[in-house]
Amino acid sequence: MRVARSGVTLNDMTSTAPAASAWTPDELRLLANHESLVLTVGPTGGDGPTLGVGSTFGVGPTLGAEARESVEIGMVLVDAQLFVRAYRGTGSRWYQAARKFGRGQIRVGETTRDVVLHTSGSGLGEEPDPDAATGQAVDAAFVAKYGAAAAGLVASAPAREATILITAWTPSKHR
Repeated sequence: MRVARSGVTLNDMTSTAPAASAWTPDELRLLANHESLVLTVGPTGGDGPTLGVGSTFGVGPTLGAEARESVEIGMVLVDAQLFVRAYRGTGSRWYQAARKFGRGQIRVGETTRDVVLHTSGSGLGEEPDPDAATGQAVDAAFVAKYGAAAAGLVASAPAREATILITAWTPSKHR
């Protein structure tokens, strides 16, 4: 297992991931070189997220007619898969919004990307792998990237339960 600034490589991680969820090499570099992302969660229209105005947390745009949940959060890559966690657990407002809507956008630097948000029980077909080795790899990636303080926050049991796998949204693959 190789530990890098961007996370931990685990060769057998989520081998069933569809090709549509693959991040491009440029996107992976961008994600690896940033400490956080802005996740904006909300309803989508037609062919994907459509921009509106306003924001629940005051960060980022909104989608459609409903206010979107937006939050700046830490992220890790594990075997080219993007993970975030709600350190307050599944009761977190933005985690609940991600579970409800299953789509949104991420902003990293000046780049914005439409995404699918896979939470446990979301019914989206690809959920965070509950396998202990995967959970440990995500824990290790957070600790490697953010230091020992991460162990008490995003590597805690409530945060593990609130793991979100974020995949790139491709209109032709997600209809």
